[in-house]
Amino acid sequence: MMPFPLLFQSLNPCASVYCSETHCLTPLFKDLITNLGRHPEIFELIIISDSNSCFIDWGLQAHGLRSCFSRVFTNTAEWLSTERGRKLLRIEPYHDGDHGCDRCPVNLCKRSVLQRVIDEQLGSGYQGVFYLGDGLNDLCPSTIATAVLPRRGYSLQRALESQGLDAEVFVWESGLDVLAWIGKRTGALRVGPINTC
Repeated sequence: MMPFPLLFQSLNPCASVYCSETHCLTPLFKDLITNLGRHPEIFELIIISDSNSCFIDWGLQAHGLRSCFSRVFTNTAEWLSTERGRKLLRIEPYHDGDHGCDRCPVNLCKRSVLQRVIDEQLGSGYQGVFYLGDGLNDLCPSTIATAVLPRRGYSLQRALESQGLDAEVFVWESGLDVLAWIGKRTGALRVGPINTC
């Protein structure tokens, strides 16, 4: 495992912003987020990501999606200047200390974050937790979701094939697939949170 904090010396803030702004969303994913984000009374959208706050903020701002998400849980990042005028991206882990999960990297256990969000919302009328993901680090939080939506062809889908989850599983390729599934599945249900990273 990598020690924290991480310092990325070769990154230039302008180049990083460009990379983040041009990062491609899956087809119709922006439409999915925009449509769900228009209904905060029905859906709470959150991000739980092993990335970092700089890249996530830039990407959300670039795609005009920041207002769609109620909360973002990720590693904290900030740009620092060196004595030689170089920029360093300093990344601090989300968890400060042991999170108690053997399956997740030391910096973030997505399941523990999701469980805390669920516990905070008890009694709010939530009738389900839908979890969207694509990586192996999404397997741990999938174990506590009502429904898991793995991206087709990615490691989470393959990992779920060998797991015995109680959750409903729906494999998707585009935001339209997810939107159609949510529409059929929920009707007027109060659902939250939907993790999209």
